[in-house]
Amino acid sequence: MEKVFKESDGIIYNGGAILYAIGAYFMGFYRPI
Repeated sequence: MEKVFKESDGIIYNGGAILYAIGAYFMGFYRPI
């Protein structure tokens, strides 16, 4: 049970990191130089 919970936490953390990276990329892309 603990292992499943930890794996789920890792998936949520990785997903958040990916969304954050995509958001930062688009913010930088649309930002005027």
